[in-house]
Amino acid sequence: STPSEDGELVIENATAFKISQKREFVRATAEFSFFVKKDDKLIRANCVDISAGGIKFIPDEKIFSEGDEIEVKFLSDEFEKDINIKAVIISMKADNAVALYTDISEYDRDKIAKFCIKVLDERD
Repeated sequence: STPSEDGELVIENATAFKISQKREFVRATAEFSFFVKKDDKLIRANCVDISAGGIKFIPDEKIFSEGDEIEVKFLSDEFEKDINIKAVIISMKADNAVALYTDISEYDRDKIAKFCIKVLDERD
């Protein structure tokens, strides 16, 4: 590869290339509070990072286990409207949990994706 006169990178004699991305959705580090509902118990949690596919969070109470079905409730402070999403805990550690969204509308997924991009743009 060589730089062109206008500063672009030019790849010469490339026969094949591969782009690899492990995540389906962009993930952003963000700090905000939201609620998690397990059974009939509503618990406050703090976001560690978020994507349109799931969220890593620190719950105020340690009542979760891997495989638990939960409901994630984002309030309109961070989004244009309240968002309620069904999810499952896929990882539970001493200080945080990771949940994968299992039932989310495309509208809500789009809102979260746009939020992530906005957070990342503000950091640049």
